[in-house]
Amino acid sequence: MGTQSIDIVLLLLCLCFMKNTTALPSTVSVTNRNKDITYVKHPVRLQVDFNGCKVPSVTNVSESSNNVADSHEVPSQVEKDTVTKKSHLWILVTISPGATQNYTVSCAKTQDHVDVTEGPKVTKQGSSYVIENGKTSLTVPAEQQNGVPPPVTSVTLGSVNGGGSKWKTNLTLSSFTATIEGNGPVFASVRLFYTFQSGGFLNISFRLTGEDTFFKIDELYRAGSSSTNDAWELDLSNGLNAKQIGWTGTNVCDPEDPFSQPIPVALNNVTVWPLKSSGRYGLYPGYLFTHWNQGCDERSAVGSINKNGAGIGVIVISGGKWNWPSGTGFSWSQLGKALPGPVVDDSGSYLGVHLPLYIPTSSLLPGRRVYLLTAYESIQNTDFNQLMVTYGQVPLDKLVNEYVLEWPGVIMQNETVSFTNFMDDFTNPTHTLRQIARVLQKQLLAGNFPKAGLNELATISSMFDPDWYGLYYGQVSPENNNFYTDFVRVPMLTCVAVVGGNVTHPLNEQFKTVTQQALAADTFHSVTLPKHNSLLGSRLSWTCNVVLAWRCTTLRLYDINIRVGFDPSKDPRILAAVDFQFQLSHPFNYHALGSAAADPSKYENRYITPIGDTHPNSVNYTNLPLITAYKPKAVSSLKSLEIPGFGVVLHSQPGTLSETFLSFKAGPNRGHNHGDQLSIHWCAYGTRHAIDLLFGYNPRPLEEFWHNRYSFSMNSTTLQNMDGFERLIQTNFGFTVDAAMGTVSSSRLRTPPQTPPGIYAAHYPEDELGGELNYTRAVVLVKQSPQRDYIVMKDDVAAPLPLVASFNQWYMQDGPPVAKVVSSSDSLLFTVDLGNSTLFVASMDGTKMTGFTTTRWTNTSEGNEFATGIRVQRPNVTTASFVALLYPSGSLTAKTAMIPTVAFTPGENNASFCVKFDDNNVDIIKFAQNNNLIVLTRKGKDTVALTEKGINMNHNQGIVGLTTLDTGYDFGPVPDWLTSQRVNNPVVDYPIKQQN
Repeated sequence: MGTQSIDIVLLLLCLCFMKNTTALPSTVSVTNRNKDITYVKHPVRLQVDFNGCKVPSVTNVSESSNNVADSHEVPSQVEKDTVTKKSHLWILVTISPGATQNYTVSCAKTQDHVDVTEGPKVTKQGSSYVIENGKTSLTVPAEQQNGVPPPVTSVTLGSVNGGGSKWKTNLTLSSFTATIEGNGPVFASVRLFYTFQSGGFLNISFRLTGEDTFFKIDELYRAGSSSTNDAWELDLSNGLNAKQIGWTGTNVCDPEDPFSQPIPVALNNVTVWPLKSSGRYGLYPGYLFTHWNQGCDERSAVGSINKNGAGIGVIVISGGKWNWPSGTGFSWSQLGKALPGPVVDDSGSYLGVHLPLYIPTSSLLPGRRVYLLTAYESIQNTDFNQLMVTYGQVPLDKLVNEYVLEWPGVIMQNETVSFTNFMDDFTNPTHTLRQIARVLQKQLLAGNFPKAGLNELATISSMFDPDWYGLYYGQVSPENNNFYTDFVRVPMLTCVAVVGGNVTHPLNEQFKTVTQQALAADTFHSVTLPKHNSLLGSRLSWTCNVVLAWRCTTLRLYDINIRVGFDPSKDPRILAAVDFQFQLSHPFNYHALGSAAADPSKYENRYITPIGDTHPNSVNYTNLPLITAYKPKAVSSLKSLEIPGFGVVLHSQPGTLSETFLSFKAGPNRGHNHGDQLSIHWCAYGTRHAIDLLFGYNPRPLEEFWHNRYSFSMNSTTLQNMDGFERLIQTNFGFTVDAAMGTVSSSRLRTPPQTPPGIYAAHYPEDELGGELNYTRAVVLVKQSPQRDYIVMKDDVAAPLPLVASFNQWYMQDGPPVAKVVSSSDSLLFTVDLGNSTLFVASMDGTKMTGFTTTRWTNTSEGNEFATGIRVQRPNVTTASFVALLYPSGSLTAKTAMIPTVAFTPGENNASFCVKFDDNNVDIIKFAQNNNLIVLTRKGKDTVALTEKGINMNHNQGIVGLTTLDTGYDFGPVPDWLTSQRVNNPVVDYPIKQQN
């Protein structure tokens, strides 16, 4: 049989190879280790070296089965990579579980070449190319005629004939080429390449293999901009009289209910819905996604349906090959924009797939999408799982050429194993996988190494396969970083079991390497380090601290028991994660510790600041140094400092009864749905005055107005979130003042429940603002005062339309609420007695603050908590500045303290506080004078806290992997400034490299 030589453009994200090639002539074996699948005419590469063959396009391939002496030639096809110059020899293989087939490859003589007429092929018909195999055909443009030719003209899938595509862009075409890249007998393919005058491109290939009834589409793209929403749409309904859409996913919810919660369903469950707008999605019913997640809005398959149950669909495959635009926000606002997914219109008969072309310049690689174009019946019928698994998850070529499934002397020739469906709920890292890891860890710690074999190799190969859970491939992260931790611990511990066993695997060194890489990828995306070399760093705020303990305990045994060759307990990022928890230890936690809290000089008497999902009760300050190499500093040595990705922590008199602790959440690290951007947490003189409530995981407080910050809303009664990603833009640490400034922006407001908990993955009502809402906060800790250290804040807002600005503050109060307004109704300085502190707040221009309210909160999820929230508002704000002074007027160690007299002088450019103490000493805090934003004047000496010139909007927010959260937590689009700082995503090498 002859072969057809082709060229193929190197796909920039290819998962490069793999096993050793063998020089000609040679014999190559193909073994089917999959217990559950008989592969029928599946494409497989035979790894052979063509360097000694002058005519590789006519290479002979012979096949012989295990028990039959007869051998015969099989069709083959050479695919040549024009960049690497490597040639891949493809054949079609039919093989049952446990069987092995041997192929003898030699170099043919030119006169032996025989053209093959069977199999898929490409023909030119007018100005089009038709890719077909007798069962299935796809028509694509072969040349440019009028305008920009859409990528798909029509498709025939069995009895279904229709479909097409259209452009959704005003980009001007610069050039268009259509190239036949394969013309049988194994596969036929055409590549279309569009370039635009703006410099962007779309590079898309269509491939039909053997007798398949579907096409594989592979796109590379980078064109247009986010503001113009440039895209093309694949039409799944043209000519079909479609009336419904069908989709599959890992969970379901009610398409009409914006607050519906995800419910796990069987993998072959299909949701059928009319082709119309819905209450949850509008015209964009979800988004295409490549991995399991616990939301209900991702679509692994989607298709059109007519009255006969027929239609056209797409199935997402090869998640590890997808390259999402860096910073893709899995946000409701991105449906129909940055997120690819289904789209309907008001006609009731249209279904398209929106395929955006834009990718930020910060993305090092172009975007990539891989999916199957198939008949809807392939989605609807019971073969859907088999199709997704067989062709998308564990195709035969992957098992033969990418997975490590051989172990001489250990694995029998006909041994097989079952592979997990990647989309099954088993993938949920917080359920079964977490338990598996715990059991395996316990065994290994006890020195009980399970007998390793095919099951263990299948676990390692499949769970390190980025097609399963992504593993940070393609600029997309799991829903939470600890999900990666829980998922990857299973193959890592399995590597330990294999390496530490009695029988040495030939790839033991590679297993050690991949274990180290998995840890490096985990910590790189979970722990932030500063741009300069330093221990200090921040753990992402939502990751449970107990996960850190699991990781340290788990990984130390690699070095101690297995001699993998590294000690994770000394890893800089793990040390930084531990250090972060010590830096955020706040004093005086009488609430949880009782009288023991009276000695703040000991870490065991302190408490982790309850930011995000830190689960305060989980931090054991005595145990943390024992399971890591971290050596905590004395509490008295704690200093004010920036913690990259988190913000700042300000300290004064640490470890004493007069200690002041102030954390300022001014960094973009976040997760779950805590609306704590620019929020403060303030403890001083024996109690907690302004606190981030002890919500932890439940009830999750996504409401920004339940944190210590300003919130903004369209009216004064329905409070809203602005969302967005905050950043630190200036710091100054000195003898008398420590100061920091942060900012956050958003173009929308969302309306969550008015009290916690938030509703997971809900589509809250949104108000588009028509421009950017910018909120900036400056925080100053004033030290060395004649009486007590105190806090000063300046808050600036600029909005595209009039909004209500609400100052929110929460404080601990175990008894009845005592908050009361003590200022007169005509005072420009709004003053509130909070019992153990006093709040002074004002508009810089003298506009009165109004609408004072209090809210009582009781919560027992993280220990008994009784708190009171106060709120004061200013309506009709477009551009405004506010100032506040927080004074610790009482505590549990000193019941009362003299409250200074605070006077306020308004002025947009010369406002000030005059703080007169009992001994007649005076502090003057001046705002917005000349280039100085905040200045302290004491005894005639000026100390500048913050300046206009010191603002750096490009301030580095720390070195850490980009986290985008694939479902459930909608903070809006990820801004370019953040993605440009965090585009580097280290990942595990895949496939696991083969030895030479």
